[in-house]
Amino acid sequence: MGTFNKEGHPDGLGILYLQSGAKYMGEFQDGMMHGYGKYIYPDERYYLGMWFADKYDRDGHTSANYLIDDLPTEHEGRWMN
Repeated sequence: MGTFNKEGHPDGLGILYLQSGAKYMGEFQDGMMHGYGKYIYPDERYYLGMWFADKYDRDGHTSANYLIDDLPTEHEGRWMN
């Protein structure tokens, strides 16, 4: 769901539903997750931030589905390709 380039690849803003149950909402470039977006794993963990060629890139935020000291675990930082 979203916009496509002349080759038929996702390009611009869109939503990608994967067979695994994961979902990506955000920017695409030439069919890849590229730009700002949110990837939600089937178990509700997520990454929210910048993407470069389908990989976490630069500033982002992740959540985990486990607790430390009864608090949800989250990580914020910088990822490099």
